[in-house]
Amino acid sequence: MKHEIAGLPAEFILGLPNISLIGNNKIDIINHRGLKNYSEKKVVISSKIGDLNIEGDKLLIKEISSENIKIEGNISAVSFTNLRHRSD
Repeated sequence: MKHEIAGLPAEFILGLPNISLIGNNKIDIINHRGLKNYSEKKVVISSKIGDLNIEGDKLLIKEISSENIKIEGNISAVSFTNLRHRSD
């Protein structure tokens, strides 16, 4: 189900991360708040709701901008830590 606010995707308006995982070889993260840690085994990316942890082998940042990060490699796990709860 797709949610929209004023004709735009809700995650865009709310600044939430949008994560696309293609198999276990590519991941694309939109709406991030910066790279916290990077190695061939683990990448940690800050987001509005917490830290996104990508674990695997031979991880390589293929593209990075202020809005988007694309990573390739053998991805074995994707998880969040240090979750921040929204206060409505």
